[in-house]
Amino acid sequence: MKILLVAFACGPGQGSEPGVGWKTARLLSQHYRLVVLTSPRHREAIERMRAAKEISENAEFVFLGQSPPYHPNRMVARWQGWLEYLRWLSLASREAPRLCRDFQIDLVHHLTITTWRLSPIRTPLRLPLIWGPLGGTAEYPWRLLAGCMSRSGASFEILRNVLNQILIRAPRLRRGARRASCILSVNQESKAWIRKLAGPEVKVCVSSAAFFGDRELQEMRELASQRKHDTPLRAFAGGNLIGSKGVGLALRALRIAKDRGVNVAYTIASHGPEKAFLEKLAETLAIRNQITFHPGFQGKDYLQALREHSVCLLPSFREGSALTLLEAMLAGQVPVVVRASTPGEIVSSECGFAVEVGSAEKICSGLADALLALAADVSRRRALAQAAHEKVAREYRESSFLKKLNDAYRTAISCRPVVTPNRNTKK
Repeated sequence: MKILLVAFACGPGQGSEPGVGWKTARLLSQHYRLVVLTSPRHREAIERMRAAKEISENAEFVFLGQSPPYHPNRMVARWQGWLEYLRWLSLASREAPRLCRDFQIDLVHHLTITTWRLSPIRTPLRLPLIWGPLGGTAEYPWRLLAGCMSRSGASFEILRNVLNQILIRAPRLRRGARRASCILSVNQESKAWIRKLAGPEVKVCVSSAAFFGDRELQEMRELASQRKHDTPLRAFAGGNLIGSKGVGLALRALRIAKDRGVNVAYTIASHGPEKAFLEKLAETLAIRNQITFHPGFQGKDYLQALREHSVCLLPSFREGSALTLLEAMLAGQVPVVVRASTPGEIVSSECGFAVEVGSAEKICSGLADALLALAADVSRRRALAQAAHEKVAREYRESSFLKKLNDAYRTAISCRPVVTPNRNTKK
């Protein structure tokens, strides 16, 4: 079978969307003939990987459009990225029919960007279409907006929540979703939302976009085995530093823990529009000396940082595949999250702490209770760390992800529409 993989974001050694695009392309190229339609943003890195034979020759890359540098302001860059994707999607929809014809494509898989807010590429020649895994459906609780993030962050969340309610009713978006033979959602929360968008005729399945190959699992297994659990608690957070990550709540939890006799060091390995607000909040709470703001680790430095921290403190309310959390758990960190979005579905009492979503005071108190429990009981910390590693290693293997894709592909092929000849056409 020949697949057209539509992956606007695709880049080796990258996190988030580009990482999803590259890892999925690399995996699928081992089993299918593949044409990857992507932007040129990571072209040089992709060409280096192809020259080094780090991806199967079954994969052919087609680079489309232009990729100007992003604005240094992260909020501006987010809107810039959306506009760039809109332009690219228009180009890709015009280019796809030629690619499908020239390469004799059997199925189209629109992979990235993994959001439901923009329709997938138009499927040429009535080919089966897979869309996803999709996320972006979670909404930040209205009652937690005041005081938990910056004003600009709160404004963004309000706008996003309102936009969700408008777009779920948009006829054009509904028509786009209903062109798909099968839609993959990153979690159960997204599945329910996408079902409203796509209607009952389209099959919707759950599949995280995050997965780990055998080599990654072995590396993380060794990392987790080197961990020392009898050291003072050190908490870690990563990902784009936006208001919905809940880091403001985490800082307040650290203040509560400090008042109860436990000082927890916290490394925020991220950058983004909330940094100034969080720095000021840490000063106000008199815990600035416990907080390290790091721009983000790469490569071996990232693995070392995962090993040196014992807790993943990330009370995020909007996560797609939650890659940062999964990597931390795989490295043997104990997750402390809120029971919301993907983290709330991943973390159970057997492998960590998922605090119920209530008032800001109750959430902060619950987070602090979790930190205090881990500080007081080394054996429990060790058991939870091991369980966290085993859960991710078991449920997020490359082979499991591939099976879900294969099932989706079979569903799409079996549902392929039959083109009825026009009876008025002369023979």
